[in-house]
Amino acid sequence: MKISEAVSQQFLQLLSGFSKDGLSVGDRFTGRILAITDGVLLMQLSDGSQIHAQVKSGAEYSSGDLLKLEAVAVQDDRLLVREVTPEQVRAEALDPVKLLKGMKLPTDDSRIEIVKAMLDMGTRPSALMVEKAVSLLEAKQISQPEQAAFLVLNAMEDKEAYFPLIRELDAQNFHFQEKWQSILAQVAKLDDNLVLEIADRFVTDEILKQQDLAALSKQITSLIESDGNEKPVSENTINDTLRAVLEELIALDTKHGELFSAKNTYTLKHETPASIARRNFSGMKRLDKSVQDEVVEALLDLSSRVVQEKNNRPLSSDRAKEIVLRAGRELSPGMTVKTSESEVPKIDQWIEDIEKKLQVISETVAKSGNSSGESIQSGIRELQTAVRFFNDISCYETYVQIPLVVKEKTTRGELYIMKRKGLRRKLNAEDFTLFLSLSTMNLGTIEIFIHVRNKNVMMRTMVEHERFHGLLMDEYKSLHEALKVKGFRLYELKVSPREEALDLFNAEKKAREITKPYGKVDVKI
Repeated sequence: MKISEAVSQQFLQLLSGFSKDGLSVGDRFTGRILAITDGVLLMQLSDGSQIHAQVKSGAEYSSGDLLKLEAVAVQDDRLLVREVTPEQVRAEALDPVKLLKGMKLPTDDSRIEIVKAMLDMGTRPSALMVEKAVSLLEAKQISQPEQAAFLVLNAMEDKEAYFPLIRELDAQNFHFQEKWQSILAQVAKLDDNLVLEIADRFVTDEILKQQDLAALSKQITSLIESDGNEKPVSENTINDTLRAVLEELIALDTKHGELFSAKNTYTLKHETPASIARRNFSGMKRLDKSVQDEVVEALLDLSSRVVQEKNNRPLSSDRAKEIVLRAGRELSPGMTVKTSESEVPKIDQWIEDIEKKLQVISETVAKSGNSSGESIQSGIRELQTAVRFFNDISCYETYVQIPLVVKEKTTRGELYIMKRKGLRRKLNAEDFTLFLSLSTMNLGTIEIFIHVRNKNVMMRTMVEHERFHGLLMDEYKSLHEALKVKGFRLYELKVSPREEALDLFNAEKKAREITKPYGKVDVKI
């Protein structure tokens, strides 16, 4: 039989054929049982030598069992050893002091806390990682070990722009949605002409999102490549350039109102629509004029439809302010996932939309020279830094602060989507793990943990007050039925107290603790 855990601390005594010379208390070695005779074990060590050992208690062993042993004492000129179990090895692997000693590093408080933090985040650190984090603390760039650990694990130790942000996140003081709404409130108070210009570009972008740009992109790509262009143009390049050209053409018509009636003959600052296309599209100059004309015609046809839609509802000062403020209250149509009572943004599209709006505001305010500009620009830089930070986090599949609409009210949430260990492919909608921390008006902060494996769903909800437990458990039946319709099975729903706030530094540890009874968690934040 295999060695049971009950003998994990039982002693083996070496009898003969083995000298204690060369070994000292604390040394570990491995031996395999070759034979058992009258309770005496014949064991072969990793160096090929053989020893005899006797079990002092009544534990049972079998030939072939592999024992990891540790020398614990010397008695009557004999070395006493004990078995080192896998459980003991795993526990020691998580002991910060032992890890630091193994790395030949000092075991001071800072290093111990750094190692603890990295272990909590799901990573066994190297000596280099620990020392990088120590350098951040010693330079007083970062004050807390978990902050330094997080920066190092995500290769951010040299990105000083992130240091103030991570301090705010640690203190639970950074709320992306609130800062975004604050910027928009400041923009709405600018001069009417500036607000009109910003709102006009917001409207243009929303209308462009509703157009079939993919079809136009394929058409232009086909025209350029069919004319023998030396290098194929990537779809992303075409898409980005297409939007830039369309926005430029639409802006010209908005100002002058004659572009689309005059087509290629209209000039502004010595440019025609064709020259604008040539300036933006790589390879346009090498195309035959007939092909260039086809490209420009396609661009102008779509641009004219956008301008016509804009002209159907001219902007007033009041409507422009409302459009600006609404950008912080509502999610753009087409980039959300909706249920009967909630609305969640599609993360990639939402970030792209925010980045675009921040750029529009920044460019417009910068060229205006408005006295309120620096305050707005400072807020914009802060949010742009946050977006880069979200994108640069590597120990999550996704981390982002997002707006959510719940029962027609916009609130904020933090979304943590875990990475799968050892897998580089995209997450499977039938197998994933995530945390969502949601701020609500009536229930306080709710943390929702969802673990899906092979369409089996485990859900844990953590709330601030026990009085909400029954209310949430009442939703079990409806949630079970809703998931069943989608082909999923809700096998567990629990509500528990929210004892420790979820954050960047403890989400991995919380995920392990919640899923521990069900086997090894398939994720690493």
